[in-house]
Amino acid sequence: MAAATTPTDTAHGRRLATLSIGDVRVQLTSSDHHVALDIPPVMAPFVSDRDRVDARVEARIDVVEPDASPVVFDSGGVWTLRRSADQLLFEFRSPLFGEGPYKSARFQSDFSIGEVILHRPYFPTAQSFYPLEYPLDELVFTNLLSRRNGVELHGCGVVDDDEGLLFLGFSGAGKSTLARLWGRHTGATILSDDRIILRVSDGRVMMHGTPWHGDEALVAKGPVPLSRLFVLHQGLECALRPCTSSEAVASVFARCFAPFHCADAITATLATLEQIVGLVPCANLWFTPNDAAIDFVRACR
Repeated sequence: MAAATTPTDTAHGRRLATLSIGDVRVQLTSSDHHVALDIPPVMAPFVSDRDRVDARVEARIDVVEPDASPVVFDSGGVWTLRRSADQLLFEFRSPLFGEGPYKSARFQSDFSIGEVILHRPYFPTAQSFYPLEYPLDELVFTNLLSRRNGVELHGCGVVDDDEGLLFLGFSGAGKSTLARLWGRHTGATILSDDRIILRVSDGRVMMHGTPWHGDEALVAKGPVPLSRLFVLHQGLECALRPCTSSEAVASVFARCFAPFHCADAITATLATLEQIVGLVPCANLWFTPNDAAIDFVRACR
C-alpha cells in the first residue's frame, strides 16, 4: 500500500482535501484523474488548509478484490474488519448492492496511511465521490483520536457565555432537547447535538464539535475548554449529584465511541478518560425538558 500522492485540483474538480475533526487532520486524495472528491456540505466547516496531517488516504474507483484474511470484528451493521500482518481491512456491504463489498478500506495499523476503493461495477459512471462516507470517516477519526489523547462521546456540547458544557447521554436521554433549549438563549452556541470530541492538551480538556449531528442538525467546529461535564437523566425536577472518579470514568466510557476492535486503543481511551475526569468536574444531572433546566445549570456554576 503506497503513501498517498498530493495532486492539485484539476478541471475535473477537487482531487485533494484535508479534513480536520477534533484537531486531527486526514488528507484525502483521489488517485483517479477522472473522479473528483465530493465533500458533503456538513463537512465544509471541517475542511482545513493546514499543512500538517496525521493521516493520508488515497482513494479510487476500481475492482474490490476478494480477501481471505480472517474476520476479527463484525459491527453488526455495514462493516466488518479483517486483519493481515500489520494492516487492517474494513469491508462495507449493503443489500442495496450485491453480496460482495461495495467499498474496502485498508489501513496501516496506526492509521497513518490508508487506501479506499469503491467497487467499480457498483459505481460505473461516478464522476465524484466521498471516499470516507459515514461510517468510515468516524471509524478513521476515532482510531486516530485514541492514539492522541482524544475520544468521541455521545453528547451535546454547548458554549454558554464562553463556558464549555458537555451533556452526555444515550439515544433518547434528551441531548437534542437540551440543544434546542440552549439554542434559543443569547450567548449560547451548540457544537453538536449528538457527538462531541474531547482531547487532553497541556493540562486542559478541549471540546470539539463534529459533523456527526443528531436530530437538530447543529454543527460548529470549536474548540473550547471544557468547564463542566454532566451525565444526563430525565426527571420530574432538576437535580445534581457529583460523580466519584470511578463512577465518572464508567459513565463516560459507556457513552464513548471507542475502537472496540483494538485492545491497545481501548487501554489508551480509558487512560484519556481518567485524565478528563481528573481535570473537569463531573456530575449526574436530572433535568426537566424546559427552560428551567437551563436556569438550573447556570445557577450551579
